[in-house]
Formats: sequence, C-alpha cells, structure tokens
Amino acid sequence: AEDGEGSPQHDSSSRLFRDFKTLASASRRANNPAAEGNAYFCISVLHENRGEHAKANAFLRRFLQASHATGHVENQALAVNALGVNLQLQGDHEGALQFHRQHLDFAHEHMAQFVGYTNLGVTAVAMGDLDAARSYHEGALRSAVQAGSMPGEACATANLGCVAMELGDADGSQALLQRYLRLSQSLKDAKGKSDALMFLGKLASSRDDLDAASDFYSQAMQMSAGATSTSRETATNSAKCSFGIVSGTKALNQHMDALRTQLE
Repeated sequence: AEDGEGSPQHDSSSRLFRDFKTLASASRRANNPAAEGNAYFCISVLHENRGEHAKANAFLRRFLQASHATGHVENQALAVNALGVNLQLQGDHEGALQFHRQHLDFAHEHMAQFVGYTNLGVTAVAMGDLDAARSYHEGALRSAVQAGSMPGEACATANLGCVAMELGDADGSQALLQRYLRLSQSLKDAKGKSDALMFLGKLASSRDDLDAASDFYSQAMQMSAGATSTSRETATNSAKCSFGIVSGTKALNQHMDALRTQLE
C-alpha cells in the first residue's frame, strides 16, 4: 500500500490488476463463471493488500455472485467471510454481523464454525453487546474442542476470559485466563503466554490485588524481553508500563498507610 508510483512493486501490482481484469472479461465472454469468479477474488485480494477494503468488497460481491451461480458452497463461504471481515475493518459492524451469520450457515465443519463464531464474537464486542459475545465465543470454544484444535481452544478461551472480565465476572475470568495460560504453555506459544499474563495482571489490578498484578506483569515483561519484532517490542513496553503503574500505586498506598499510622 505504501509503494510509490513508478516503483517495481507498484508496476507489478498494476500489471496484476490488468491481467485479472482481462481474465474476468474473457471468462465472462466464454460463459465460465467459475474462472470469472476466481479472477474477481484475486482482484479483491490485490485491493485488500493496498488497504482498499471498499473496492475489495465490490469484487468480493461479484465473486459471491459467481460462486452462487456455480453452486460452489466453499467459495460462497469464503466470500461472505471475507466480506464480513472487510466491513468490520471499515467499522460497519451491523453489515459484518450479517455476513458472519451467513458464513456460519455455510460452515459444516467444526473449524469453519469456530471461525464463524469467533468473528461474530469479536463483532459483538465491538458493538458493546457483551452477553451476545460471550455466547458466540462459547460456540467457538465448543467447535474448537469438537475439532480437537488446541490453538482454537486457546483462542476461544482467551476471548471468553476477556469478555468475562468486561462483564465483571472476575472469578470466571480468572479461571478462563489461567486455562489460556496453561494451553499457551502446552503449545509453547510465547506470545500467548505473554498475553495471558498481561490479561491476568489487568484482572488482578481490577480486583486491587496489586501484589498479584505486579507479579503477572513482571513475568510478562520477562517473557517479552529481547523481542525484536515491532509487535513484541510493543508488548514489552506495555508490560513495563503496566508494571510501573502497579509499582507506583503500591508505593503510594504504602506511603499513605504510613502517614495514617503517624497521624493515629
């Protein structure tokens, strides 16, 4: 998306746009809706790579029409899922919800259902409907367990734990986030372990358990230490910041307790 005019990347992208549009036109003249639809999908991906989600959606809708004409269920599921995600990125949560529901209707396998439920849950959170989000993420967890997918189970458990925290269910959130931590450890997922510790630290802070929060943030800081990717550096900085806030709050509380003792 950042390629300038005249750059090799921009020239290559422009050539691909022309090639796929030519393929779509030729396929339409040849009455080959399957090839035409595939060309539209490729064009939509090119637009997505440029961050042009509205343009991508226009071609995804053509891809959906072509897939409907051929009766290709898997491609229809792919189209409505992509449309839902793109609308979500544009802030159209109502539209995204409709397409994610359609995707769930197409989903016959457990992992496809997991994706549908997860997207519905994320959209519900964005809309502030936490009760619906909890129900959707429970569906995602159930589907992941039925599919025997530990990464899917970890993802759904983390989402449920965060929703429970927002709903004020501290005990439920604690159990779910501890489970997420154990699953991440079993998967040897360093990012998952770091995220779980950060979530547990946030939960402990909300319960005014500053000692536990400090310990969780400290562990998260150690987990992210030495990270080179931008995302992990951000996680490290976030852990350091949270640890500093909790440490400062603890120090302030201790100071205030000492003052009260002196006054008494």
